Amino acid sequence: MWEGSNMETPYMAELLSYSSQEPELADFADWLRHCEGTEKFVAFAARFVSIGQQLKVAEGYETRRVLLEEQRALEAGF
Repeated sequence: MWEGSNMETPYMAELLSYSSQEPELADFADWLRHCEGTEKFVAFAARFVSIGQQLKVAEGYETRRVLLEEQRALEAGF
């Protein structure tokens, strides 16, 4: 799911046929909550969103190339 997708809205989450309350997903839900709260994830997410926003308005091949390169490195490092 890409940043800006309508899948990010709470309404879309309500359409899912599963829940973090299900016993089979409890361990994963706990792990995900922990992961999302780490400093590493928060920094990664903030930079990833920032790059995406910059790409929406970036002009010029070189500017876009540098941003895409940084985005790929960010993804590979996480």
